[in-house]
Amino acid sequence: MNEATFHVSVLSPEMQLFSGTATAVLARGALGELAILKNHAPLITVLTKGTIRIQGGGKALPPTASDDRKAELDNERSAELGELSFELTSGFMMVCANRVTILKSS
Repeated sequence: MNEATFHVSVLSPEMQLFSGTATAVLARGALGELAILKNHAPLITVLTKGTIRIQGGGKALPPTASDDRKAELDNERSAELGELSFELTSGFMMVCANRVTILKSS
């Protein structure tokens, strides 16, 4: 792992949508926009409707047999450009020890 990166996981009730490295995660919390970088202070927050952006995104998970993976396949192509995005209506984010876990409602 690059010295400026940290691990990110994005999970939905149905499946893991992303697991890889990032240089930044941008999301909308209950009190406004959040930017998470390496060595961020521990945090648990509610996420509100918006787009989660993962910059410097590492390798996305390989596609499954599910037909509703179009957004995830698009993100795999975006990973080559260095940014992934996920739309969400609500969720939670936990930041601890250079690991970010995002729980996304379906």
